[in-house]
Amino acid sequence: MDGESCRENDLAVGWTHWLLWRAPLALIVAGLVWPRLLVVLWIPSFTVMGLACLYNAARCRRTHCYVTGPLYLLAAAYVALAALGVVPRVPGVLLLVVFGAALASQGLESRVGRYRDAA
Repeated sequence: MDGESCRENDLAVGWTHWLLWRAPLALIVAGLVWPRLLVVLWIPSFTVMGLACLYNAARCRRTHCYVTGPLYLLAAAYVALAALGVVPRVPGVLLLVVFGAALASQGLESRVGRYRDAA
């Protein structure tokens, strides 16, 4: 798949970007503002973003989606485990790790390219 056809299949372009990543990100911020709603906002938000990234990685082979897809799903699982009292609830640290790694994976695209070759 060449770069142009990859861009056409990339869910992170256009209105789907807002629906699948920006809206969940807004809900994650809302969870910081209203901590009592954190669990019910963060689990679905991280899950939607993670599944969208995995689908995007399979669909257009977007480089950073190979990192962020599993990362967001792990974040959703961590929030669920924290809600059950299995792991400590440290939302600030979680966000630093998740979004730090997400930004680093974005930087990876500048080094290796936005889309992986189908080879």
